[in-house]
Amino acid sequence: MSARPMTSQRLIRCYSAYFRGWAQAFGVHELLGDAAHDLRWLLGEQQLGLILTPAIQPLLASLLHEPADGPDTAHVQQRSQHPGQDTGQGHGQHDRHRSEARLEVRLDAQALVIGTLTAPIAPAHQHLLQRARALLYDRRDLHLYQTYHLVYPSGTRILTLSQRPPLGLIYRELQPLRCTLIADEP
Repeated sequence: MSARPMTSQRLIRCYSAYFRGWAQAFGVHELLGDAAHDLRWLLGEQQLGLILTPAIQPLLASLLHEPADGPDTAHVQQRSQHPGQDTGQGHGQHDRHRSEARLEVRLDAQALVIGTLTAPIAPAHQHLLQRARALLYDRRDLHLYQTYHLVYPSGTRILTLSQRPPLGLIYRELQPLRCTLIADEP
């Protein structure tokens, strides 16, 4: 008999840097690589990161809140994704009158599926799934933003899911993401 999936919902707070190229450092981490699938995961204290390689970026485009070239234009790109729903309020601010973005995340023994990205998880990296499950099912707030790390090439960005909010000096909050979590029962 196969395991029945458990489904739950949670909000994830999303952020975008005020200027293109700005990001805070990810911090101390363990790197898990999967060259066959071009996946590189970072496991840090209270956070999980995925290096945004060119192959992965299109699959996660809806999660990447890229700013334009200045602090007053970053909201234009996000608002244009939802024509007809812009209230015209909150110039450059989080607009609470709009509908929330949605994302489905599936966790099973072999893969982590984030929207349209299926990330196979090698048996040796099962602790990655355990960390993802612990973060996603914890009741504390979750924050999604891009970071960097000095040990990776210049321009490398890391999509970061963290229990700690990013620095307010660098990032502004966007609309939250409603995440549907689907996981096989343990």
